[in-house]
Amino acid sequence: MTGTLSGAADPEMLAIALRSSAGAAFAVTLLGIALVATGCRLAVSALGVCGALLLAVAFTLTGHTSTSPQRILAAPLLGSHVLIVQFWLGAVVGLYIACAHESGTAAARIVARFSAVAVWVVPGLFVAGVVLTILLVPNLAVFRQPYGELLLTKASLFALLLGFAAVNKWRLGPGLAAGGAGVARFRSVVAVEYLLICAVLAATAIMTGLYSPEAA
Repeated sequence: MTGTLSGAADPEMLAIALRSSAGAAFAVTLLGIALVATGCRLAVSALGVCGALLLAVAFTLTGHTSTSPQRILAAPLLGSHVLIVQFWLGAVVGLYIACAHESGTAAARIVARFSAVAVWVVPGLFVAGVVLTILLVPNLAVFRQPYGELLLTKASLFALLLGFAAVNKWRLGPGLAAGGAGVARFRSVVAVEYLLICAVLAATAIMTGLYSPEAA
């Protein structure tokens, strides 16, 4: 905003930034991270859940959904979208660790519990994404612009991610109880899932941070 790095230390500019929607989102994000960290440290899951909810809320305080005329619908959809991503990203890390340190039978039981939840939750990620696209993208011309191209890239990566997740659920997961090479293959596919989720997040960050659906 000031054109120079020294502006980051300007009290007046800092006050303006902190009073903005970005400042509010930053404050809520810090509080959410603190609650998650405290919950993990003290093994109090309720604190972690509250922190995760605040982190999802932070995303709704700034960005395209915060200025959308359909904000009353877009904000809850975005919050739900973020919560599901949190669940999936955190779960794949847990699954990877569980397969390394638990017996095959225990790992298979953990994967089955995750799959029982994911089969209902993950489709919500797709539905929320589609509805948000309908609400935020004004016309098909957007898909010839950087925002739309990145959105299509994100959708393609998500489709690929679902494919790997299906392989784990239907083929590799049930074979964990037998141990052996099946555990290593499962962990490899879980690692690929993690990298794909990170790629989706990177595409989303570039898309929402540098471009706008209204630009077209």
